[in-house]
Amino acid sequence: MSIEQEGTSRLIYISSDDRLNKNDSTSKFTVDLGASSSIHQTNRVVLRSCHFVNGQYNIRDGHDTLKWSHNSIDYTVIIPAGFYNTTQLRGVLETEMNAVMIGATVTITQQLYTGKLNFSWSVSTGYIIVDEVSNITPELGFITQQGAANPSVADRQPQLNGLEHCYLRSNILAPSNMISSDKELDSTLINIPVNAPYLFVNHYEPYDDELASKNYITPTDIRIVDIELQGDDFLPIDLNGYEVELVFKVYF
Repeated sequence: MSIEQEGTSRLIYISSDDRLNKNDSTSKFTVDLGASSSIHQTNRVVLRSCHFVNGQYNIRDGHDTLKWSHNSIDYTVIIPAGFYNTTQLRGVLETEMNAVMIGATVTITQQLYTGKLNFSWSVSTGYIIVDEVSNITPELGFITQQGAANPSVADRQPQLNGLEHCYLRSNILAPSNMISSDKELDSTLINIPVNAPYLFVNHYEPYDDELASKNYITPTDIRIVDIELQGDDFLPIDLNGYEVELVFKVYF
């Protein structure tokens, strides 16, 4: 972390490597900017850049469980975390599902022209359960609850792109800055696009200050700053230890 003077404004560099608690995630942490008197009286803050390696798996905790029903028996498997392509995920799913099924097996194929997944049961019919526990279904392309069939066909193609955007949140820097979808005030400063593939560097610079700024009604003390990069599931993204670097411009 460092602070660079620019007249009535300053550039502030924040790195997750400087987090107060090293046990905190690199995508949810708190830093101490020090005792500089000027940042006690901040009037405006603007995000200049956000930089991190896209280390988040497309199959991970909270997006790794599949439930299905076959011959009136419900089953559940948990897929090991990792970054999978469709062929790899089909193979792991088949192995895990067939290891627990009784009196039948499943074969998972991908339709040539639509790209949708087929779950073909060796006997009788079955269906993929779509609920909060079966949380890998969006990645597999199952959106609506279907009835028993053979094969069971996904609603759309698998969604295995991984992280595509994240929300930069801070209770100190951006209190009540956004009205969320449930009409509640939220401390999100900006939605950051993630265009970098898995394990590549994602560097983002807003093209307009107004898209990534917060004006304070009264001068605000920002010596202790909380930072969180949050996904669509309202949980911190998991960069698997890769650091986050942010640059802000603050005005006094």
